[in-house]
Amino acid sequence: MTFMITSHSPNSALYRTRSRLRLATLTAACLLLTACATVGPDYQEPPVDSGEGWSLPLANASGQANLSKWWFDLVK
Repeated sequence: MTFMITSHSPNSALYRTRSRLRLATLTAACLLLTACATVGPDYQEPPVDSGEGWSLPLANASGQANLSKWWFDLVK
């Protein structure tokens, strides 16, 4: 009786390559998912100083805005 070695046999090179690729993919997926873990319950957001120069003057609240050609302001 003769046995044929196919790609489904654990002794074939293709089977070993696919098994290694599956293991590498699973390992990479687990590492990526653990990188998304939460920081912790005691995390406090650090204060951000944006400075005084980053504020814009407010528009006149009593007048109505002209929105018919708003895009002209973008190309000036």
